[in-house]
Amino acid sequence: LEKPPGAIRFAFLGDSLTFGSWSGGNDTTWPHHVLETLRAASGGASYDYINAALPGNGIGELTIQFLESVCKFRPDVVALAPAAGGSVADRARARIGYSGVHYVPSRLARASGSFAWIEKNAVIAMRQIRALSDRGKLKLEPHELRELSREFEARLRELVTMCQKSG
Repeated sequence: LEKPPGAIRFAFLGDSLTFGSWSGGNDTTWPHHVLETLRAASGGASYDYINAALPGNGIGELTIQFLESVCKFRPDVVALAPAAGGSVADRARARIGYSGVHYVPSRLARASGSFAWIEKNAVIAMRQIRALSDRGKLKLEPHELRELSREFEARLRELVTMCQKSG
């Protein structure tokens, strides 16, 4: 993918919030809105972008993705929005029994489209009700939050430095 002459190329790497894991396609993503805002405000500057985000991408995945594919497109600006992860966050999720699997359809739901629709909507309704309570919420102790922040910041610095050196 050749960069158009004179264009400023952006690369967006991140998780599902950057990827746009909802209906409406690329036009509903925040990277698209960033470029549209820049285009409207710039008075003729040329921009293009790559949305290389994928749901669940943490710093480790972004690092691999940048090295193996994104850097080849020679972006002028790299925006990083990784999912929070790492050993502290993983331990906190394990404490509340979170496996990372959002929903697994039952055998009946896999056999019947109608039942799958009912089951999925029931799961969503129950999760909405549970969201109003504190039960099962991910909670970090202050020392865990500080450790997570330090770990995240160190890994993010490494990735930013790598992005800077590549260009």
